[in-house]
Amino acid sequence: MGGVVSPAVSEDDLEWLEAMAARAVALGIVCHDVPDLPEGLEAKRAVCFPDDGELDNRLLGPRLVAL
Repeated sequence: MGGVVSPAVSEDDLEWLEAMAARAVALGIVCHDVPDLPEGLEAKRAVCFPDDGELDNRLLGPRLVAL
């Protein structure tokens, strides 16, 4: 599975995740619930954003300076 998975482990996280998923849908951003969470992950819900990615700024900075 590619993209970014955002889990909600507390009630506050769950509220935030539900709001984020609703906002994503309203903006046309693809997201879906993750039905099978990895064993040991105690989450109330998890949402996958398959088109998102992550960037490590510690690696990006030096490469931008090198340009």
